[in-house]
Amino acid sequence: MITFQELRQALQHFDEASESRRQQLIQTIIQEQATPLPQTLTDRFNQDRFSHSEMKLLSYIDNHGGECSYQQLTQELELSQGMISRYVNRLTTNGLLEKFHRNGNKKSVYLKITPTGQQVSHIHLTMHRREDEYYNQILEKIDENDLQATLNILQKLS
Repeated sequence: MITFQELRQALQHFDEASESRRQQLIQTIIQEQATPLPQTLTDRFNQDRFSHSEMKLLSYIDNHGGECSYQQLTQELELSQGMISRYVNRLTTNGLLEKFHRNGNKKSVYLKITPTGQQVSHIHLTMHRREDEYYNQILEKIDENDLQATLNILQKLS
């Protein structure tokens, strides 16, 4: 009989392989960019210092017209206000976001994605699209009954 520990190890191995695959995809996508990223950002990607949450935040802003309020981020993203503040500060420091106030409202902080931030957002979205394609190709080769059994087990464990 398979133990929970064996399932946990299999899931951990999957997570590690998935993260490695993401890093490889990101490197490939960076090399394919028509406009090269600034060296400081390429270095951040290469050193695994660019978090997925930071890229997710950039993609959110990019997908919402390129700007949004700080308050909107705290309401929409599943991140604490402190983490969003930390990410926004890092992204602003790296030239991926700009902070501003709208006319007559000095209280609300708004964020605007920069062209370089849009590049990083594009890398993030392309990485997810290619990752989905990769896994869908694998899943097409697996028997439907096996997939359903796996899904049932994971749902019961959650």
